[in-house]
Amino acid sequence: MIETLAYRANLNIGLLVDTKVNLEHTISEDTGITLGRALLEMFKSKVNEGIEGFGSGKGVLDEAFADAIISIEGRVNYNINGPEFQNVDGISGYSLVAFLEGFCQGCQCTLKLDYSGKDPHHSWEAAFRALGYAIKEVYRTNEWRKGTISALKGTLE
Repeated sequence: MIETLAYRANLNIGLLVDTKVNLEHTISEDTGITLGRALLEMFKSKVNEGIEGFGSGKGVLDEAFADAIISIEGRVNYNINGPEFQNVDGISGYSLVAFLEGFCQGCQCTLKLDYSGKDPHHSWEAAFRALGYAIKEVYRTNEWRKGTISALKGTLE
C-alpha cells in the first residue's frame, strides 16, 4: 500500500523494518508516524517558497472507490470510514488504520478518508491511491501562501 501511495504522490519512499518481534500494529503505526514526520519536514522546507498545504484525491480500483482530503495545519485529526475487514493481503485492517493514524500524528495533519468496496484489497488500494493524490496536491506551489500554511494561524509550531 505504501508503494501505491508513493506512486500516486510522485514520491520515492524506501522502507526497511528490522525487529526481533513481529508486532504488526506497532510496526504499522510507527511506520505511519515515520512517513508522516518525513512529509512534515518536507512541507516545512517548502513553506517559504509558498505551498498549497491542502489536497484532495480520489481513487478507484474495479468496484472500490475512495475519497481523501488532507490538510497540514499542525493539528492531528483523522476520520477514516469504510468497511471493517479482518485481513487484507496478510495484514489486518486495524493495522492499516493504525498506519493512517500514525501518519496523521507524524505529519500533524487532518485526514478525512472514505472508502468502499467489496474486495478488501481493492478497497484499501483505492484508499491509498486517493491519499497519494491528495498528498501530491498538498505540495503544489502556491506563491500567494509564501511563508504561511493553509490554516489561519499561518505557521507550524
